[in-house]
Amino acid sequence: MEWKLQLVSELTVEIEEFLSETYDCKQFTYYQKRPFQKILTHEYCIILVNDEGVIGGYGHLDFEKHVWLGIYIGEQFRGKGLSKIILSDLLVNGKKLGLEFIHLSVYKSNKIAIKAYNKIGFNSYKEDENSYYMKIKL
Repeated sequence: MEWKLQLVSELTVEIEEFLSETYDCKQFTYYQKRPFQKILTHEYCIILVNDEGVIGGYGHLDFEKHVWLGIYIGEQFRGKGLSKIILSDLLVNGKKLGLEFIHLSVYKSNKIAIKAYNKIGFNSYKEDENSYYMKIKL
């Protein structure tokens, strides 16, 4: 199966349906606190679509005091390397946008994500009861 990155320029029914999966996800709570229309104000936002038109993943860079990275992989597509594709693209385009740092927060229970973020160079700089706060210098 072939996957292609697409820049998000509008909020489609397909994107809304994909993001509605996140309501039940304990590891990605971004849209539990914000409307889907927020997608249109991100600094940079992509989806990963397969050759059948199915969305497998989503990623964004958003400015809220710092530039924050958010990523979500559909449950049925996890463990297939999609997060690596999205993370790589977000970092490359963050650099093109002239960003110095990218931040993220990750739940302490999300061990797989923490390992992936550490592997590509994110470092923890703060923590609270539930989360680590990490950043990477571009």
